Amino acid sequence: MTQGFARQLAEDLPPEDVQHILTVFAGDLERLSAILSVTTEAEIMRRTAHALAGAAGAVGAAGLEVACRALMKAPDPASAGALRAALATEVVVARAACQGLGISLPSWVDG
Repeated sequence: MTQGFARQLAEDLPPEDVQHILTVFAGDLERLSAILSVTTEAEIMRRTAHALAGAAGAVGAAGLEVACRALMKAPDPASAGALRAALATEVVVARAACQGLGISLPSWVDG
């Protein structure tokens, strides 16, 4: 997620809508990345990665979207170690972007 993308949203939408979109994204980021970090089922991994890729794309988090799309192509969770590590890095980047934009992460997030 880039500052430029956030500015574009702010130009196109009322501030409360931008806040809502980014807050929903922050919640989705945490919920879906938590599932991806523990799932052992290929179909759950693919569907969850697909959902997170869509959320990332909607807010301009391109690196996260790319990492999710790569994970969607993995044959199974057991063979996706490097892809999961790349995704975890992008989750950290997206968290930092949310915090940099003043978006609160869910209270249960360790940070």
